[in-house]
Amino acid sequence: MSTKLSIKFKAAATDALRYWLAIDNDDLVITNGEATVELLEGVECVLVWWTVGNAGDTLAVVGKAGEREVVNVKESKIPTGASKGAGYRRFTP
Repeated sequence: MSTKLSIKFKAAATDALRYWLAIDNDDLVITNGEATVELLEGVECVLVWWTVGNAGDTLAVVGKAGEREVVNVKESKIPTGASKGAGYRRFTP
């Protein structure tokens, strides 16, 4: 039986950027740039994000189990000439 870990996500975005985050098929409830979810240890998950803003706007997301970093999106940038962006990152807590 797998153990559940509490994973705290912190998101940082440029002022004009609006974003949504999900783990697998579940939207994260983000309050003041933070969300906490329970995930099974050792089971691969997918962090998905969508952004709306201006070309060059950025989003960064870090997920930690206690002090251990389990996923880190250093920078996701809306491409030149676009107003939307998206991405995903696989990780195993």
